Amino acid sequence: HALDQIAELVEARSRQRFVAACASPAPDTPLTMEFGVTRANDGASRWMLMCGQSAADGDGSGTRFFTLQDVTARRRSQEQLKLLEKAVASLNDMVLITEAQPVDRPGPRIVFVNDAFERKTGYSREEVLGKSPRLLQGPDTQRAELDRIRQALNAWQPVRAELVNYTKNREPYWVELMIQPIADEQGWYTHWVSVERDITERRSAEERVHQLAYYDNLTRLPNRTMFMMTAADALASRSSSHVLGAAILIDLDNFKVINDNWGHRNGDLLLAEKARCIREAVPPADTVARLGGDEFIVLLHDLGQDMASAVQEVDRFCTRLLGTVSRPVTIEGIEHFASASLGAVVFGDTPLSVEELLSRADSAMYSAKDSGRNTHRFFDGRLQAQIAERVALEIELRQSIERQELFLLYQPQVDSEGRVVGAEALCRWNHAKRGAVSPALFIPLAEESGFIHEMGPWVLKTACAFLAQWPRLPGMEELSLSVNVSARQFHHPEFVRQVHEVLTHSGANPRQLKLELTESIFADDVEDIVKKMEALRALGVRFSLDDFGTGYSSLSYLKKLPLDQLKIDQSFVRDVLLDASDEAIVRTVIALGESLGLNVIAEGVETAAQRDFLLRSGCSLYQGYLFSRPVPPAELAAYVNPPV
Repeated sequence: HALDQIAELVEARSRQRFVAACASPAPDTPLTMEFGVTRANDGASRWMLMCGQSAADGDGSGTRFFTLQDVTARRRSQEQLKLLEKAVASLNDMVLITEAQPVDRPGPRIVFVNDAFERKTGYSREEVLGKSPRLLQGPDTQRAELDRIRQALNAWQPVRAELVNYTKNREPYWVELMIQPIADEQGWYTHWVSVERDITERRSAEERVHQLAYYDNLTRLPNRTMFMMTAADALASRSSSHVLGAAILIDLDNFKVINDNWGHRNGDLLLAEKARCIREAVPPADTVARLGGDEFIVLLHDLGQDMASAVQEVDRFCTRLLGTVSRPVTIEGIEHFASASLGAVVFGDTPLSVEELLSRADSAMYSAKDSGRNTHRFFDGRLQAQIAERVALEIELRQSIERQELFLLYQPQVDSEGRVVGAEALCRWNHAKRGAVSPALFIPLAEESGFIHEMGPWVLKTACAFLAQWPRLPGMEELSLSVNVSARQFHHPEFVRQVHEVLTHSGANPRQLKLELTESIFADDVEDIVKKMEALRALGVRFSLDDFGTGYSSLSYLKKLPLDQLKIDQSFVRDVLLDASDEAIVRTVIALGESLGLNVIAEGVETAAQRDFLLRSGCSLYQGYLFSRPVPPAELAAYVNPPV
């Protein structure tokens, strides 16, 4: 029987169903079923489609008609499609399939999305099928990228892009997508397949790296690196456009005083607030950057082509900017006043490098500083020579120790009877070509450049080497030697160890050494400063507060400090007989020293009248030209023990 022969070929899993379907079919009932068979000649598995029809004969019996068709290829295609659907559904990448047309508005309709798409976007299949992918776009989706994608699709070309899409809740996320056209058997493009990968974390990491590389962490403004790139582009564009621009360098006045007196945290808060004020005062199309420290710079990009008009506009802008920057800033309930000095350069009329632009702005800014601060100045070519001179002087200062150009002079300190009680070591610089360089010039330069970390220890070593000789010099056995210590030098982590080593190696008596500190030194962690001072006092070292009254002083911390002496600054002594304010300050310092159990010494005493006033006011220690100018070591010994 034919059906029995076929049944033997049907795979076991389908055989029972096949036999049941073929047995006594109802008349005129069509039969359709698919089943697997094993081919007799080679054992290959095939899929067959059987279609049958039963018809009733006149005698009541039935006749069955069957056709068999090999549908193996179709079944395998269906199985592969199901497998592919499962694979696509399980992908972590989002897959979206649309119709091929229309590329332009309203856009092709979505016909398939996978599970990853639903998970990421929050849309269900039912919500997006038949819709355009435009529903994923939002305000930050890059128009330029969309135009590029549309251009590729119109040309039936694959395209790769990175852009911002939006979830159902309108939360933005970054995707890297690859769109590929799909053709049918005849080669007609019928669909687009888009595979999209969520790269939000990668883009966030890249943005963080970009921020660290090109933006200032404190103020969020572009940093020096970013500014250099922006300025280079701005300068390069001038050669073709002939449009003028301007660079305005901003340096906060006396910021170091605020930083030293109130601490770095408050200094940072002040910088951040000043940065915000500057950014708000500058048009959005122009550039504001922080170059470092308390220096900012503004780039005005479009000032037209008329130089006179450009200069006038920059002049007005600088005046407005100064008013903004100079407004007081309240930090933790305390008002801080910090004005600024501005240096302006108009560029675009002649070729200029970024380095030259910054150099000119720097020159103009220093001119504003020299003019009294809280003002602005335009670049003047004559200033360039002054800046070059300053740079050259710094280079030569760094070579001064090696060239043995630095030396110490000693100015005696006397009591009311004229007896020498000590001396102050004063650093001097005798340049091989320049001659004597003023301390008012090179000491601030050493502070600003950081050379003080080399010069300060050299002064201490040289002074202690001389101090070690005093026990053998008549009249100098009990004298004290004062040595100035800068704030930077004192705050060095190894300062206590350095002083101890100098005393040990030199053999100087620690009890004869007095370190002179300025008020700015106490703006940082007072507890740490007291620990250092106590450690040095344990060795026998004493302390004097130099230039007292010129900076910020807090009686609360003054009481904590293990000081031995207050020194009245010469700026108050100079006009003490002429200025009532100076007189009041001097009397107050003397009274304060007495109440704290500290001796008080006045520096800059040049006349007997000044000395007499100080004596009447309760100050009995003096230093100044009335008694002696600063002298070399041999002359100090002779001054202390003059020949009979």
